[in-house]
Amino acid sequence: MAAAAPLAVLTHEFFPYRGGIAVYVEETARAAAAAGFALTVYAPDQPEMRAKQWPFAIRPIPMRGTLGWGCRYALSRDIAATRAQLADSIVWLPEPGALLTAMYLNFVGHLPARRLVLTLHGSEILRFARRPHRRLLFQRLLDRAERIGVVSEFNRTLLLKHFHAAPEKIILVSGALRSDFPATIPPRTAKPPGSPLTLLTVGRVHPRKGQHCVLEALAAMQPRPQASLEYLIAGPVVNRAYQLHLEKLAGQSGVSVKFLGNVPDAELPALYSRADIFVMTPLQHGPSVEGFGLAYLEAAAAGLPAIAHRTGGVAEAVRDNVTGLLADPNDRATLAAAVRTLADDPARRAQLASAGPLRVRELSWPRNVVALFGN
Repeated sequence: MAAAAPLAVLTHEFFPYRGGIAVYVEETARAAAAAGFALTVYAPDQPEMRAKQWPFAIRPIPMRGTLGWGCRYALSRDIAATRAQLADSIVWLPEPGALLTAMYLNFVGHLPARRLVLTLHGSEILRFARRPHRRLLFQRLLDRAERIGVVSEFNRTLLLKHFHAAPEKIILVSGALRSDFPATIPPRTAKPPGSPLTLLTVGRVHPRKGQHCVLEALAAMQPRPQASLEYLIAGPVVNRAYQLHLEKLAGQSGVSVKFLGNVPDAELPALYSRADIFVMTPLQHGPSVEGFGLAYLEAAAAGLPAIAHRTGGVAEAVRDNVTGLLADPNDRATLAAAVRTLADDPARRAQLASAGPLRVRELSWPRNVVALFGN
């Protein structure tokens, strides 16, 4: 697909940071480059990013990539320095930091763009709606945007609830599987008789990810699972107090719980293959909400059924009774029952797992590129 204009990606979240949004931005940029777009990614300056070979141009910005004023000022300076280039470009704002910067620049008439494209992941909609001045600034940015991507139908509904946006501008561009993931999935091997069934969560250790819900549900299971289950928690600790709380709950859960810390991307496929059930039970935490959930796609591609909470856009990543089981986020009994159902029924696990790869194949970074940037 030939590009009508250069593409500029303005982001505070990018490699080597590996959160869901950073993966979304990188994979979309790779797909856009493969589609023929001449693109430049404006991203926080990191040694790991500079050392890596990219199929597109990188413009490192001297900032850490937070939502603070310092990082927004650094991005604003780069926008001003490349104003002529951006004025002839499709400008894509794929995450909250870049959106915040653009909201203020747009208000004073200093946001150059030939075509403006946004992508919303969920939490930023709630954050911008809470403060009157940001509500006004974001509404003006929505009015100017040519296309507004949302990663789930939940986010479309959330956007239309809190802001005015022309429905024809809003397009669904859900995340997809990481391009380097499928080739690295090792074959699953049968476990020795008597081995415990392995539950796995992959996500940062933070109350919004809900690891405590799993531990509380395990403690509530009757009869107690004891040695029949083990629970692996993989992810960086971003809330130390919460980690300590989880360690206390682990001792009360009745199962073996292992905290694996931040597992490198290259080791995740083997970890998924080691597990029997993927469980990630996010909660809405203030204005922060799970807009979709790329980890569910990785688990599905690795042949795992999922257990999740029916919250945010999760039901679009995990289809209830098709690729996994959904539980009420306020009801530990239903979560415990879901764990017990899959733990006790190998045929049910296999049925749900078999549908996962089909769901993964429905989602595509190249299709997102066409939807966001195509003529």
